[in-house]
Amino acid sequence: MRLAFVAIVMALASHVNASVTWPTIEPPPESKVAWVGKNMKLNGLPVQIQHFSSDLSQREVLDFYRARWGSTSRQSEGLSNWNVIGTEFGNFSLKVQVRPANPQGSQGFIAVIMLSANNVPAKPGGDFPRLGGSKVLTDVESLDEGKLAKLLILSNRFSVASNVSYYETAMSKQGWARNTNYGGPQPGGRAYEMSFHRADRELNIIINKTSQGTAITANIVTQ
Repeated sequence: MRLAFVAIVMALASHVNASVTWPTIEPPPESKVAWVGKNMKLNGLPVQIQHFSSDLSQREVLDFYRARWGSTSRQSEGLSNWNVIGTEFGNFSLKVQVRPANPQGSQGFIAVIMLSANNVPAKPGGDFPRLGGSKVLTDVESLDEGKLAKLLILSNRFSVASNVSYYETAMSKQGWARNTNYGGPQPGGRAYEMSFHRADRELNIIINKTSQGTAITANIVTQ
């Protein structure tokens, strides 16, 4: 999985974007940029996402966009040292998510999200099971080489062990079969990986302890 923000994938009607002129976000100086996807959905809304790696520090990247967007910019903190800065431009939301890279510099994602009255956001996370009090941080969809995929990132205050026990039971009730020869506790004892399959669908869940609680990353791929 590339980074926690986007192991991305699922269905987007590409014709929605065909006649739309999308704004562009200038990448940070001293950066390498690659497309993650031009035809995607984030929490039910059309989105274009790029990944970047920069020689600039996380703070320098944030300062770069703060200077460009001025008083319209808004900044927030996320999980695992991520920071997000964004602004709005017409019917679009512009966001840059960045964290420190190892051993130096920074890396992150540039996202342009279409905010149109014709594209009403779906309920983030849909009917994917979750422990009470869990928050859906990310719901991303795209279509890639005939595979329909969906990435969910959730967080809650329960332990890794409690989340593992919950998903073992919840996925079984929904008809998913556990791949017992794959996953299990990860080195360091702070994460647990689970794999399931059902008909033509595959599900991979990574449950990871963070400084704010526990993060659950679920990647669902449909052939």
